Amino acid sequence: MGIQNPKNVGSHIRPVVGIVPVAYTATVNPKTSAQTPSYDRSADNFPLSMSVHLNCGQTSSNPSVATAQAVVYHSDDNTTFTAYVPPPIAGAVQTGAATAALDCSTAINSAILDVDLSGAKRYIALKLVLAFTGGTTPAIIAAATMVPGGSSVEPMARP
Repeated sequence: MGIQNPKNVGSHIRPVVGIVPVAYTATVNPKTSAQTPSYDRSADNFPLSMSVHLNCGQTSSNPSVATAQAVVYHSDDNTTFTAYVPPPIAGAVQTGAATAALDCSTAINSAILDVDLSGAKRYIALKLVLAFTGGTTPAIIAAATMVPGGSSVEPMARP
């Protein structure tokens, strides 16, 4: 089943906020604040994959190094989240959590991470991990969007 109207791909996807775009000064755990909401996969018939789009912008206080990571977490109850390690791909065992990483020291940057969700629990959330070297109380503007896909039944159109 292909996209019925390729000139309207927006009706076939539903981007989900993973990290709200604001200035961050420290690591933010998944679903611990309004800035890192969770995504209920049941709303889209349990998609089997997703793309995570992580973006970082301007830093403040001139750190010499500024990095941002979006780490995928999952949960059965939407309360207790653990790092999500995807299933093996072509026999290669995954040893770490699904992570998108960026160097945000000198420029606006972005990264895309494709994630196999076939072994994931019902709720997905992102953890924003920041690291700075130098600067006085440095901050970075970061945001992430999750785009679920691969469901066995096409998701409903966006409202």
